Amino acid sequence: MSSNPFSSRFIQPGAIEYDFFGRDSIQSLSDRFLALRSRRGMIVGPHGTGKSTLLDALQKDFSTRCPDIPLVHERFSRAPNSARGHRVSASDWPRDSIVILDGYEQVSLWSRWWIQRVFRQKRIRLLVTAHQPLRSFELLWRTSVDKQSAEWIVKHMLRLANQEDSDPNLQLLLSSKEWSDSRARHGQNIRETLFDMYDWWQSRAR
Repeated sequence: MSSNPFSSRFIQPGAIEYDFFGRDSIQSLSDRFLALRSRRGMIVGPHGTGKSTLLDALQKDFSTRCPDIPLVHERFSRAPNSARGHRVSASDWPRDSIVILDGYEQVSLWSRWWIQRVFRQKRIRLLVTAHQPLRSFELLWRTSVDKQSAEWIVKHMLRLANQEDSDPNLQLLLSSKEWSDSRARHGQNIRETLFDMYDWWQSRAR
């Protein structure tokens, strides 16, 4: 049986590229962030629309273009047993570094206060993701998923999984009731639809 293209290893952040569909580029986004006088940028978008994937691409670009600038990348998710959010130890962040915080809304209020203090003291460049715009941060990009980008992601994943003839599988999936029902149920959240498609693929492979 061929590998399921919707396995978690193909869906996790960084597994596939972020595509701007001609509306921008990683390099220009990186340039804008590095030029911010406020040194605080944000990427905003709903769950599952590629914020983490975009951050991973930006981190790689920073590493290549600014090899002498220290990089810190922390990823946060909702803590199931805590309403207070994640605590962040910012004291060890290097001076003049680039700090990337994925899931800033999950950071505790106390940690946000401490982050802002360290940010000012050490002249850090701070890049975060959030579901809604944040005060004092400048908007770099809004992630979203439309019909074109959703279909591109699926096609890319089929090829990533080394499906020799991906087009028939692509058309079969996109015309399935499971696909249309999942897209209607999850809206912008393409990640949850891809998880649903794992079950669809498994059912066909039996």
